[in-house]
Amino acid sequence: MKKILAIALSALLLLSVCAMSASADAGLVISIDNAKAAAGETVEVAFNVDSNSGVWAVSLDVAYDDSILTLESVKFGPNLSDLGFLGVEAGAQPFTLNGAAAGFDNCTDTGVMATATFTVADTAKVGDKADITVTFNENNQIDADANNVATTVNAGSVEVVEKTVDPSEDPISSDEPSQNEEPSQNEEPSQDTAPTTTAAPATDATTTAGSPATGSALPIAAIVLAAGSAAVLTFARKK
Repeated sequence: MKKILAIALSALLLLSVCAMSASADAGLVISIDNAKAAAGETVEVAFNVDSNSGVWAVSLDVAYDDSILTLESVKFGPNLSDLGFLGVEAGAQPFTLNGAAAGFDNCTDTGVMATATFTVADTAKVGDKADITVTFNENNQIDADANNVATTVNAGSVEVVEKTVDPSEDPISSDEPSQNEEPSQNEEPSQDTAPTTTAAPATDATTTAGSPATGSALPIAAIVLAAGSAAVLTFARKK
């Protein structure tokens, strides 16, 4: 029983050593994004360090399909910033990711090493694919002791897809009225608007002095006639 246990422990120890050795032999492993964009759009492609056993200097030549892509810029970091990469000119084909540490220590960072921004050609068709590949001299990836660092780079690409339309930019869905739209001539006034009525002049009930009212004209005439008749009779009797 003890012998079997000893054999099992030895096997586990051997597997651990092999795993550590394999990890160390991995060296520097880089993968490039597979991105998608429509014709005329810009797209960012990241260069990701997946594994890094320790590197002091790197030099990688990046090529791409310039019939579909145009390089706009390359931004380094946020990882592996200790390598102090040199700048890259826009439009360079190929372009080089070239950097070295300022001190004498290896950089063991992983993550995004650099991000390249491309513009997709207006003439690119849906389904077109621009490959992004890397070539290098194996002697240019070294550690602080000037030993070569085994390097593996997985290529990336940009695939041309159909452009999506933002609903907020669709003129059809705009709430603003069309400039050609004319207001309706048959527009009815609002029910809440009261019609305007012109007030008729008030009738003056006051009778002007000297202008007898129609209702009293007959009695006054009768009184005048009666008085006249009495005066005539009185005059006749005196004679």
